[in-house]
Amino acid sequence: MDALEKLNSLFSPDQIAALKAAFLGQQVGPMDYRGGELGPQRDLNLRPSPTRKDQWGRIIPTPLFVWSAETPADYVNVQHEFPKLMWSTSKPHKEITVHDQTEQDRRLKSGYQLQYPSMAPLDPEDQARQLFESLSAEDQALLAQELATEKRNRIAALLATMADSDVDKLLTKKVRKSA
Repeated sequence: MDALEKLNSLFSPDQIAALKAAFLGQQVGPMDYRGGELGPQRDLNLRPSPTRKDQWGRIIPTPLFVWSAETPADYVNVQHEFPKLMWSTSKPHKEITVHDQTEQDRRLKSGYQLQYPSMAPLDPEDQARQLFESLSAEDQALLAQELATEKRNRIAALLATMADSDVDKLLTKKVRKSA
């Protein structure tokens, strides 16, 4: 006779359910088998959680908030267009707040922009000027010479596609203007 059959012969099904509840910490009927005279025991929660102590040194469990990288299904991302910050393009760069589209349009016309001036993208001409000025004098001269050679080659290619009479007319006009 194994232990389970022996246990079944000693106790009724109701008594076995009560014993299981007592060992597993479940409440059966009006009694709480986990508790004592002073009340129920605390849950044996082995997860790490922040705690704090009250004035008598007893531990008070506090909630543990764990951030998730996934957004919940009921999350609604509400982005408001206004208010916005704008900056003046003249130095010192004054920062202002606009509250609607008409004020933003008015400020854009009067010399404000939506990005801080050092963060704003440069137009290609200003960017090329800054890059050219960052070169040494020798590199600037070499680059200017290469650009002039390239420009001459493009003009020569265009002149090669034209008729000889048209080229002669174009060159005589240039000679007369320069004289």
